[in-house]
Amino acid sequence: MKRFFTILILSGLIVGTTSQCSEKPGEPIIDPLYTVEYVFQNNTNKEITIRCYDDIAYNYYSPQEIISIAADEEHTEWYSYIGGGFAKPFFQYAILHVENGEYSVINREQYTEGLFVPYNYTLKTDRKAYREYVFTFNDDFFIDGEPVEDLLK
Repeated sequence: MKRFFTILILSGLIVGTTSQCSEKPGEPIIDPLYTVEYVFQNNTNKEITIRCYDDIAYNYYSPQEIISIAADEEHTEWYSYIGGGFAKPFFQYAILHVENGEYSVINREQYTEGLFVPYNYTLKTDRKAYREYVFTFNDDFFIDGEPVEDLLK
């Protein structure tokens, strides 16, 4: 038990000494507002629908958000935080069900695949507290998808 409290106290000292400090005593510590913009471009000739679910058991629930992107159009999602860095795309959801009317692709957050991973996006703008990423949908995105009719059975 003593060892646990010793480790707890030492870790508190380490965290306390490495936290951000202002340059001059008495100045407030101001963390920057980190903003990330995710642009989704639809380079197909079909409307794309993204159904966003916050629970793994998505078959039993209605989506929390539905995003529709017309053919040759784009949709933008913005996330802003004070301090703490940049948010990953769709961080608030567990499942993304992406379809083009013909095929459907399911992305699961726990597998860190598809639209959940910033590395699958093209970084367009990178500044100190602002980033813009672009994800381009094309017909290849749906190659391994399931036919929509099969999902409705």
